[in-house]
Amino acid sequence: MNTRVLRIELRRSVAPWAGVVVLVPALAFLYLLDGVWWSGTTAWTAQWTPLALWTRSLLF
Repeated sequence: MNTRVLRIELRRSVAPWAGVVVLVPALAFLYLLDGVWWSGTTAWTAQWTPLALWTRSLLF
């Protein structure tokens, strides 16, 4: 009984379509746009490694 009601409500609802409308453009931007994350992580590593080491020394 509950699954039947749930199926009817999901068929009537706009929520699944709204989820698709949000998810598809987000994934398209993630995979289709060329960014620095595709070419390498050297800049990211150079930026965040000292911060990680400093945090680690403070924790000790």
